[in-house]
Amino acid sequence: MSATVHAPTMVTVREAQSSADLDAVRGLMRAYAAEAGVEVCFQTLDAELKALPAGFSAVLVGMVDGTTAGCIALKALPEGRSEIVRLYVAPEARRLGLGRALVDAALDAARTHGRAKVVLHTLARWRAATALYRDMGFAPAAPYCAEPLDDVLFFECPSPTLPASRSAT
Repeated sequence: MSATVHAPTMVTVREAQSSADLDAVRGLMRAYAAEAGVEVCFQTLDAELKALPAGFSAVLVGMVDGTTAGCIALKALPEGRSEIVRLYVAPEARRLGLGRALVDAALDAARTHGRAKVVLHTLARWRAATALYRDMGFAPAAPYCAEPLDDVLFFECPSPTLPASRSAT
């Protein structure tokens, strides 16, 4: 009897640069919106996707073994803040560390841009994302934007105390 040997999973994150990257991000962001199931949050999604990467200070793609499987974006806000938006990992790539790698890369981008604080909001029912944010140093915060849904949680992380990137190279 022989044991099955699995090659280690390679998780990488990089800036979305090519039109193929941006098309992949558009598909992932549409999947994100479909999974959220709340249309009110995404009234401007079509315009946002059409304009990519405009409107964002960073758009990142996550790869698992060379295949695009996740994305995250960063928006500059007033008062030296950045907002993490549209973190999404395809279901088949979850629990491989890609979400953490994407958030790490977004935090690095915020640090590189000299932002003082990183904020985000997420749906309370997305327990894995909420646990990830807390584990990565985000704390509950007061709402920083109008949100018509009841189950939205707001988080913030002060940039000076952000840990150095833990992402694999």
